[in-house]
Amino acid sequence: MTQDTSLAGVKPAEFYVVSIKKLSFMYGVTMGLYLFAWFYQHWKCYQRSTGTQVLPVFRALFNGVYVFSLFSRIQQALDVSGRTYQWFPTRRAALLGIAWALPIISMMIEGDEPSFWIFILLNWGLFVACGWLLIGAQRAVNYLHNDPQGKKNRTLNVANRVWAVCGAVVWMVFILMMMLLVYVPY
Repeated sequence: MTQDTSLAGVKPAEFYVVSIKKLSFMYGVTMGLYLFAWFYQHWKCYQRSTGTQVLPVFRALFNGVYVFSLFSRIQQALDVSGRTYQWFPTRRAALLGIAWALPIISMMIEGDEPSFWIFILLNWGLFVACGWLLIGAQRAVNYLHNDPQGKKNRTLNVANRVWAVCGAVVWMVFILMMMLLVYVPY
């Protein structure tokens, strides 16, 4: 397999380096949908770097199943590099799995109007918690690749901007729907 790098003999980054600000912005503005691209990029970099056939699209679509695998491979790369970074990958992956399952479980609980608002608050809290957990994982990757600030990938490209605009529209529709629920009697 040939490496697609401009410098012969230079191994491409094993994982996706991105600034924390960009990750946070894209995660927030797209209501978390950026995670599919984030996972895809990590698996694509891993595949390119190691030559391992991992099916990045499949692993991105089923990221809840493959988060443990990704985080353990990041930790293995840190171990091989001889660098120490405490980010607790197994606990982090387990907490993400729980946080991703809770909204599904909470939808199964029947109730009246107050439970709807509890559901909204629960999901908002889980959204923030998941972002925090993913940021911790990204910090480990950036540290591994000697770019703690993610300077190599801190600006928004055209695709990021398109997704940001689409995400902003979805946020506006979501906020409008919430306002209608609150202010329009039914």
